[in-house]
Amino acid sequence: MAQNSWNYVQVYDIAGAKWYNQSTTGTVASRTQFCASVQHDESSSSYQIYVLGGANLKSKDTILDVYVVFLSIVIVAQPADSC
Repeated sequence: MAQNSWNYVQVYDIAGAKWYNQSTTGTVASRTQFCASVQHDESSSSYQIYVLGGANLKSKDTILDVYVVFLSIVIVAQPADSC
């Protein structure tokens, strides 16, 4: 199994029928079997991608943290009060 790169997020433009790589910054633990959810903030036209839990890619130990990718400002951040 190959390690995921968290250096960018793949974004699909429905109108243009094209994939883009959106650069990100920050540090995220290597993981597999995680969940992700997207939320759109209409007031600022931004999107947030929440990456929840999963397992460590190498040890398979459970990961209980939450990371958020803010596509409008392209910062990866871990909330202070993670799971």
